[in-house]
Amino acid sequence: MKLNQVKGTAIWRLPGGNQIFTLDGTGGQDSFIIAPFERNGKVLCLKGTVTELTDADALLSSWRISVQGDTSSTSRETYIRWVNLATSEMAAGVLQKAVIARRLWAQGGVSPAEMFSRLLGQHTNAFVYAFMLDDYGAMMGASPETLLRKKGSDLYTEALGGTRTKGRYTEKEMHEHGHIADYVQDVLSVSGYNYQRKEKDVRQAGDVQHLLTGFTAGSKGTDKDLALVSALHPTPAVCGLPVDAAGHFISGTENFDRGFYTGFLGPMTARGDFDFFVNLRCAEVYSNGLAVYAGAGLNSMSDPQDEWDETSHKMRTILGAYRAD
Repeated sequence: MKLNQVKGTAIWRLPGGNQIFTLDGTGGQDSFIIAPFERNGKVLCLKGTVTELTDADALLSSWRISVQGDTSSTSRETYIRWVNLATSEMAAGVLQKAVIARRLWAQGGVSPAEMFSRLLGQHTNAFVYAFMLDDYGAMMGASPETLLRKKGSDLYTEALGGTRTKGRYTEKEMHEHGHIADYVQDVLSVSGYNYQRKEKDVRQAGDVQHLLTGFTAGSKGTDKDLALVSALHPTPAVCGLPVDAAGHFISGTENFDRGFYTGFLGPMTARGDFDFFVNLRCAEVYSNGLAVYAGAGLNSMSDPQDEWDETSHKMRTILGAYRAD
């Protein structure tokens, strides 16, 4: 994984934790990594020293956040057309799964400092973060999904996908989750890791619930573990299957650049431990509003209206923290 050093600031809280940390990118041996959705995209690295932050409000209030000129949103009609295109590709045997996202412009909400505080309070089991990068702007989110975490000799990754709709899990969600879990298992196996696959479980993430299968493995050293990160990303949970074909379909269908949405991000210590999360339930932050993103996993059993509704539920993570009411 080639890292491109940038300047800026990041703040975060790990899932289940109560400490807020920061890294200001002014030097040191710790890092905060931010990668885009595109597999071959530029991976950014803030270098500095991780320290506990006692006043997140003051830091966020000091950020000079830019104005966004593109205030467009994906219409329901456009999104449903994209879903139908994807299911047509599945019927033709080109794709097994595709994750199609949409963009929503929102304005008239609270300050970034207040939004971050609300995310901390509302999503205690998520990776809550905000960053501001020179030349790239600001982003904030509360991700429910681990890409890969390393602590000493222990690794943890997971398959998170298959969103409960209409109060139950259907065959559609079971198939979707099974494809993701099998993909993660195959990557671990091909990469030469001894792993254990846990029993299927569920995880609540704001207004929605997902199927979850966790995997534990032993570290093979930081360099090989970082290569595993690159092999896992992007998972079928944010892209589709086959991954390359789904990625090509996404780039040719969605009329916006995902940027860091559905990439991964998180801190890495000087000794090589890291906590990387998929960048979900997030928004680009501007002085005049937010660009909010959410997607849904599609397969041959997808109903377009259900998928639109799923993205709406997922967007509530951010919108619920942003809206003044």
